[in-house]
Parts: sequence; structure tokens; C-alpha cells
Amino acid sequence: MPRLLIGLAAAAGVLLTGCSLMPEHSLDYRQARNLAPLVLPEGATARNIQPLYAIPDLPPARATVALTEGNGRKQKFLIPAPADMPASDNEPTAGGQPTVTVAKPRLASDGNGAPILQVDGNAEQVWDNLGKALENSKVRVDDRNRSLGVYFIKLQAQDKSPDLQLKMSRTEGTMVLFLQINEDTVADAETARQLFSRLLESWPG
Repeated sequence: MPRLLIGLAAAAGVLLTGCSLMPEHSLDYRQARNLAPLVLPEGATARNIQPLYAIPDLPPARATVALTEGNGRKQKFLIPAPADMPASDNEPTAGGQPTVTVAKPRLASDGNGAPILQVDGNAEQVWDNLGKALENSKVRVDDRNRSLGVYFIKLQAQDKSPDLQLKMSRTEGTMVLFLQINEDTVADAETARQLFSRLLESWPG
């Protein structure tokens, strides 16, 4: 009886480690050698290989409807042309690169009556133009976080002026700028209105 148990245990161990006992050949192709082309014996002829499913040629003319004629392998296809690409808002420049246009900001109010700036355009370009407007209007920028869309600013150069956060967010395809003291408190309306007026005067473009 003990010998039988020992035999079963040994067989189970082999089964459990069977994968490790199998030789690994998955990378053997790297050792393959290039062989010379096959040379047929004299008098032998090679059979031409025909594709089972031939790819039809595209028609030279622009087509608007897909049509088929015939049956089986003798079918002929009229390939429909792709739909036209929608017109882009970005006009190409003389160098062939598109230019991204950003509209001028407009002063508005949010649902609570706090002043905001709304800007239509590409988010990256609005962010860059905002940085230029802050520089042009002599607003001190202590830090910025592009991924969060926040400029940390002071309205005056003196250290005694309060730290403010000028935040940019997207809503319904429009970039919105609003001023906060911190994450939970918006700046007072007069301070925000004064800053936005300076940015409107200094906005590039």
C-alpha cells in the first residue's frame, strides 16, 4: 500500500511539473538559415499560383453607390467613394501648417452672478494666450499647472497682495476663466471684474 501511494505521488508531481519539462522552442526561428531558391529538375514545370480571392481593382472614376455584377468569383465590384471630410476651422498657412484661431474673450457671469471670461477656441491656444495676456497686463504669475488649468497669480507685485487662482475649464465647447481665492472660495466680484478687464485689454491677437 505505501508503495502505491508513493507511486501516485510521484506521478502527480510529474504532471504538475510537466510544463517545465517540455522543451522551449518558441524562439528557434531566430536560428533559421536562409536557403537557396528551389531549383526544379530539368523538364519540370512550375504551376502558376492563382489567388483564391482576388482583390478587385479600384475604379478610376468616383463612385457613389456599391454595385455587384455576376456570381461567385466572377463578381465585379464598384467601390463606393469615401465621404468628404468636413471642412476644418483651421486655415493652412503659407508653410502648409494649419493655424488655430482663438476668438477674443467676452465678459459674462456664472449662475451665481460671479464674473467670468468665456473664450471660444482650442484649449492649448487659449492657455498660451492667457499666459501672454497675464504678462502683458503686468499680473504676477507665481506658478502654473497646465494639467489642472490653473495660474497662481498676484494682482500686484508686492508680496502683501493676496494669492489668487485663475482657473480655466471647458463647458459646452467654450473655455471659461474664473477667479478664486482657493479651491472653495471665489474671489469677490469687483476684483475678478478688474482682472478680466485688464486681460481683455492685453489679450493677444
